[in-house]
Amino acid sequence: MVLLALGPSLVGARVFASSDLVLSYAPWSASQPATAKPDNPCVSDPADGFIPAAAEFRRELLKGDVAQWDSLASGGAPLGAVPSNAVWSPLSLPFLALPTWLAPAWVKLLEMMVSIGGTFLLLRRLRLARAPAVLGGLIYTTSGFMISWTNWPQTRTAAFVPVFLWSLERLVQLRTARAIVPVAVAVAGLLLGGFPSVTGYAMYLGAPYLIFRVLQSRERPVRTMTFGGIGVVLGALVVAFQLLPFAGQVAGLDLSVRHQVPAQHLPLLSLVTAALPNAFGNCPDRNYVGPLNQIEINAYIGSAVLVLVVVALLRRRRAESPAGVRGFFAVAALITVVLGWVGGPALKLAQHLPVFSNNPVGRIRVILALCLAVLAAMGYDALLRAREDKRDRRWWLEVAVWAGLAVVAALVVTRLRNNLRPTEHLAVSDRQTLYAGIATAVVLVAVFLARTRLHRMAVAVIPVVVVGQALNAVLPFWPQIPKHDFYPTTAQHAYLAAHLDHERFQGLGFAMFPGTNVYYGLRSLGGHAFTATTWKDMMVAADPMAFRTPTFSTLDPRPETITS
Repeated sequence: MVLLALGPSLVGARVFASSDLVLSYAPWSASQPATAKPDNPCVSDPADGFIPAAAEFRRELLKGDVAQWDSLASGGAPLGAVPSNAVWSPLSLPFLALPTWLAPAWVKLLEMMVSIGGTFLLLRRLRLARAPAVLGGLIYTTSGFMISWTNWPQTRTAAFVPVFLWSLERLVQLRTARAIVPVAVAVAGLLLGGFPSVTGYAMYLGAPYLIFRVLQSRERPVRTMTFGGIGVVLGALVVAFQLLPFAGQVAGLDLSVRHQVPAQHLPLLSLVTAALPNAFGNCPDRNYVGPLNQIEINAYIGSAVLVLVVVALLRRRRAESPAGVRGFFAVAALITVVLGWVGGPALKLAQHLPVFSNNPVGRIRVILALCLAVLAAMGYDALLRAREDKRDRRWWLEVAVWAGLAVVAALVVTRLRNNLRPTEHLAVSDRQTLYAGIATAVVLVAVFLARTRLHRMAVAVIPVVVVGQALNAVLPFWPQIPKHDFYPTTAQHAYLAAHLDHERFQGLGFAMFPGTNVYYGLRSLGGHAFTATTWKDMMVAADPMAFRTPTFSTLDPRPETITS
């Protein structure tokens, strides 16, 4: 999986970044064929924000300066002082140690190691066998959130969510003061990742998990929960050098545009992407016809994985595993679906809480992915024990459940086809549905053969199908571009570098692609940053159309709109 998805970029044959999207704009476009297209035009924030910020931090560090401030874009913005660009995250280390063009692939490799390893450790603590624990980690690291937000700090934060749950489970089992340390390390990793909503959702999952497991164990509950709280506080104190300036920055920003209402949730039909990641099209293929955008709705987990989730709910749990944990993750997954895709009174109530009040709730699908990965691992663990477990012979119940789920799946596919009928994407979606149906059928056959003499072959087929489906979701979306397309230097960049000095420049519209100037070390008027209110007011007074989004500014390509 890792070799196929990252191999060329790890050895420098390709670059694991979407920076080639600048080639569609002046001045780069002047030297490009008219037919040239970026590998993935949807992944823009890393190209005009996060990768340039990492390059600037590294450039200043090599000069001996730990850059707390970036003076280049949009009047200047905090750089190393706040976690927004994740420059202090341990998973960002490749950006400091390697050339910027090579670093993104190694950052992703570290993410996969931490997310797979954290899930593995959690599942082993829950007494699952090694193979299901590895499979659970692979499922989580190739889930929709981890695929679509790659190259953003979002996935560097999400990689620590299973590590956080593992540290809490370890604390419950050991109940020692030393068990506080992994909790603090996991919390520090979450906070340094620079994406507060994922950190918040992890806390909303971890707190009830700790309470549930402590009450279940009935051993020193007050002591264990106190240790858990100390671990969280200690982790926050370790990264206070980031949190305190961040609090000051937030106090000076206008965040009213981020206020959420109960109607702002993902469309329920978009949940079909859990089985069909490209149900509404694929951004790299330029045929996306779905709601919002593919990055925001992708909830992929895989149809084969969903079969394993159902197996986990139908089969008996491993005797050594803690009772009730399977039910906890099932309930957590259900609550996540209600909040993220159904909305209503539950979401309205949640939006009175921090994180939910000012962050799009769709990002909560990272929690759904982890819950389903844990349940799928439990299902695969049950299949490994299928021949030895003589207690489980409720085959008639399983047949009835699968028949009922087949009817539900048929209704969902019908709804999806009706939704896509007015578009040209219906035939492509039907083909994907067929492939997912075949994979599901193969895994279902393996589930029932797991109780026969063909047990070994049956359980060996399932991970192959899971990995195959994951690669089908990953490979079309993750960018792999030629090295010469990684921020090429044009004559215009060379001219500005020689003559700009301490002044600022600005292209009209997307000329010079605002935000990428940071990579080249050039100061600009606008860019991609959390812009200070004073600078924002000045730009809007000069050009009312200056801000395309709350964090992306340029000058309108029609000069008559500029009043100053």
